[in-house]
Amino acid sequence: MEKLSRKKITELLSSTGELSGFDLSGIDLRELDLSRVNLKSSILKGSNLSYVNLSKSDLEDADLSGCDLSGANFTGANMRHADITKADMGFSILIGADLSNSKLTGVNLKLANLSAANLENTELGNADLQQAEAAAARFTGARMKRVNAYGASMIAADFSKADLEGADFTK
Repeated sequence: MEKLSRKKITELLSSTGELSGFDLSGIDLRELDLSRVNLKSSILKGSNLSYVNLSKSDLEDADLSGCDLSGANFTGANMRHADITKADMGFSILIGADLSNSKLTGVNLKLANLSAANLENTELGNADLQQAEAAAARFTGARMKRVNAYGASMIAADFSKADLEGADFTK
C-alpha cells in the first residue's frame, strides 16, 4: 500500500478523485474538500481531517482510528465497517451517514449531528455523545455499553435490540 503526501493527494484528486486503498496515515488533510471521493479501504489512522468535507464519500472499511475528525462533514457518507476507534468527531455532521457495523469504541461525538444516521450493529462502547443530535437515528443492535449521552437529543431514534448496559441518557 503506497503512502502519499498531501501534495500527491491533491494531485490525485484533481486527476482521478480516487484514493481507495492508499495509506494516508498521519497526514494533515484538514480543511480539504474530499466530498464524493472514494476512500474505500484506505488507512487514515492518526490523520488530521478536522473540518474536511467528506460528504457522500465512500469510507467503507477505512481505518480512521485515532483521527481528528472534529467539525468534519460526513453527510450521506458510506462508512460501513470502518474503524473509527478513539477518534475525535466532536461537532461533526453525520446526517444520513451509514456507519453500520463500524467500530466507534471510545469515540468523541460531543455536539455531533447524527440525525437519520444508520448505526445498526455498531460498536459504541465508552463513546461520548454528550449533547449530540441523533433524531431518527438507527441504533438497532448497537453495542452501547457505558455510552455517555448526557443532554443528547434522540427523538424518534431506534434502539431496538441495542445493548445499553451502563449508558447515561440523562437530560
